[in-house]
Amino acid sequence: MKHRVSLNTDRCKGCYVCASHCPKGCLEKGTHINSSGYLTISNVAGSECIGCGLCVLACPEPNAITIFALKEVI
Repeated sequence: MKHRVSLNTDRCKGCYVCASHCPKGCLEKGTHINSSGYLTISNVAGSECIGCGLCVLACPEPNAITIFALKEVI
């Protein structure tokens, strides 16, 4: 099953702890500065999230990261 990482960049404080915990390298330092002035995290194009949830557990900001399971079309 494939997964998608959804980022709420308004909640991101730019610590990048989530990126350091991702075993598939799905997250990286982004180029967007949010309304609080932090350089936020972003998804890595072409990466394949396995839905392990380590980024969610590592992130100190509640609701900054959500993982969705994608339905497979047969």
